[in-house]
Amino acid sequence: MRRSSVKVEITNNRIPTLTPAAEEAAENIRVSVGNEIARIASAISPVYKGFLQIGWKVENDRAHHVVFVYSDEREAPYQEFGTHKMPAQPTLKPAAHRVEKGLAYNLARGIKRAIE
Repeated sequence: MRRSSVKVEITNNRIPTLTPAAEEAAENIRVSVGNEIARIASAISPVYKGFLQIGWKVENDRAHHVVFVYSDEREAPYQEFGTHKMPAQPTLKPAAHRVEKGLAYNLARGIKRAIE
């Protein structure tokens, strides 16, 4: 699978030290957040034949406690970062910023429920 260089990694955590129930809760929240980022990125992606809108994917790396949100579309890096001929029209970074405010709260709440 070829990945573009446009990705968001949710990595700063101490998940390996949690109980299995808390880990499962954290994983569910990570995947949920990744799906929400992909949904928002899809909604705000510029319409260029529609490929970029439907091209956002979420991959859960359980071993490293990371969720990747990415697009295989050739145009994704150009849209996100621009070129010398075209200004950037970022979608992934703004989508991640919209979700990040509630991330810590939702993660803490989900793990607390799993531990209790």
